[in-house]
Amino acid sequence: MNLTKKVALGVAVGFFSNFAFAQTLQEGVANADSHKYAKAKTVFNEMIAKSPTAENYFYLGNSYLTQFEPNFELAQENFNKGLAADKKSYLNKIGLASVKLGKGDKSAIGEISRISITFTSSAFLSSSAFTAILQYSAEVINLHSPIIFVYFPG
Repeated sequence: MNLTKKVALGVAVGFFSNFAFAQTLQEGVANADSHKYAKAKTVFNEMIAKSPTAENYFYLGNSYLTQFEPNFELAQENFNKGLAADKKSYLNKIGLASVKLGKGDKSAIGEISRISITFTSSAFLSSSAFTAILQYSAEVINLHSPIIFVYFPG
């Protein structure tokens, strides 16, 4: 097999691997959004087995947090594992603050706001990450507070 064919084959394998991973993430999120938490957790656990990234731990932790009867301990455990994988993981930081809020600690609202402001002012922020963090923060705060004040640094 010549070098050109090897390169083409390598690119094709990489493309389809990333496509399969994205489909798996979409499947897990769709299951969670449809309140099929057991299926979502299975998908996210499989993702973690293949790639234990901070993002994958966040999705699993969030499944435990958003299920009908939240399991704060397992959610917190997974958010902590996500932070161990990436100390700068803003999603897992917000996840941990969400656990505090879920347990009744209202000071977590300020913590979520501070994390969101820090995250949104990051120079390495992609537009999809910006949208995701704002949506998640708003949902968490809306669940526990009738009024939301959002500050965007200019």
